[in-house]
Amino acid sequence: MEAASFASNATGVRKDYLLGVLVVESNLGKYTGGCNWKQSRMNGTRLEYFKQIAKELDYDYTKLKVSCPPAGYKGTGGAMGVGQFMPDTWMAYKNSIASVTGHNPPDPWSLVDGVTAMALKLSKVSGVIDHKRSAEAKAYCVYLAGGNWINYCDAKGVNYGGKVLYWADNYERLLD
Repeated sequence: MEAASFASNATGVRKDYLLGVLVVESNLGKYTGGCNWKQSRMNGTRLEYFKQIAKELDYDYTKLKVSCPPAGYKGTGGAMGVGQFMPDTWMAYKNSIASVTGHNPPDPWSLVDGVTAMALKLSKVSGVIDHKRSAEAKAYCVYLAGGNWINYCDAKGVNYGGKVLYWADNYERLLD
C-alpha cells in the first residue's frame, strides 16, 4: 500500500490501478520469478545488463530469481523484481526511478522502486494519469508487450488489461 501510494503521488497514476498491475505481475511482490538467469534464456545484452544491475546492488546474479521463459510461445524470461522489468527496460528507467525515489541505484526487487518504475512506464500511455479505464487497460498491454501490445489486447485494450482492471476495481472498493 505504501509503495503504491508513494508511486501514485509521484506520478499521478491511480493507486488502485498500480495495485492491480502489481497483483498480476508478481502477486503483490511475493513472486518475482522461478528461474535463474540461465534457465530464463535471456539474450547476451540482457544478461550483461542483469549482471550490471546485480553488481551495483551487491547481489550475486547467479542466485537471483527472474521470470521463466513463456511456455505457450517462443520467447525468453528474465523479467526481474516486483514489476517484472526486463533488464534493458530497467536500465532505460533507472535514472528516472532514482530521481523519484532517491534510491541510487534503484532496486527492482524493492517495492518502492519497482512500483515507481511501473508507474513511470504506465504513465507514458496517454490517458493513464487522467484515470481513463480504456487507457489503463491499453497501458497494461503496452507494459506487457511494448509495441507488440495489440497481440495481447484488442484495440480498446481488453483481455490482459481487463485482468488488471478487475483487481484495480476490487482494491478501489476495499480501500476507498
